[in-house]
Amino acid sequence: MLVGLRVTGICVSRAQIDEEGECFEVNFTDVDYRVFTDAAAYVRRGRSPYERATYRYTPLLAWLLVPNTVWPEFGKMIFCVLDIAVGYDCYETATATLLARKPSKRTHSRITREAKQAIVIFWLANPLTAIISARGNADVIVCAAVVHTLKLLLNNQVCALLDDSI
Repeated sequence: MLVGLRVTGICVSRAQIDEEGECFEVNFTDVDYRVFTDAAAYVRRGRSPYERATYRYTPLLAWLLVPNTVWPEFGKMIFCVLDIAVGYDCYETATATLLARKPSKRTHSRITREAKQAIVIFWLANPLTAIISARGNADVIVCAAVVHTLKLLLNNQVCALLDDSI
């Protein structure tokens, strides 16, 4: 988890340097992030996010990103936190899956530990997933929903999927 936090911190810092200093030729922030922010500004003023000509997402995303109108990095931070949550849910999903297999006690501990580490490192230490979230791309919301649903299903928490508190 610490590796994921470090990679995410570096990515968000790089994004902030780019926005302030314009020292790189390619803009780090995702083009759609500006669309999200504009739509959030419309929502904040009581208007429809679809008044932004290129907004084609759920209105919930515009509502979620209303704080972007005050703190422009808010959405990127939310996406990065969700990125780390996906890593955690991958760990939990791996735990549930590996425990269901019931390997021999002798190899169980080693296999479980190595497999869980590999899965978590694959997600959290992968610069591609961290950069996508740090750029302000909302794809991680779908990833988080899918992986969290899998985790709940594997842990026999089907009722939690239907509960209003989630």
